[in-house]
Amino acid sequence: MSVTCGACSRELDPGHDACWLCPDCEDPRVLLCPACAPSSKRCPRCGADLSYRETSITKKAFFNPATRGLLGF
Repeated sequence: MSVTCGACSRELDPGHDACWLCPDCEDPRVLLCPACAPSSKRCPRCGADLSYRETSITKKAFFNPATRGLLGF
């Protein structure tokens, strides 16, 4: 499921892509891509602290030629 970045409208998959997200805002989710990192690290909608999610291990392995063979591709 992809969601757009709140600042630049880039498509993000919150389960796999690195992003800043608000744990309190659910519908619609507040997401920011790493390039649009907020200066205050606070949610623009509710004011809660944003948390940073790293890129998932699966996505890192998929794009790394050394480990891609281990995934069966």
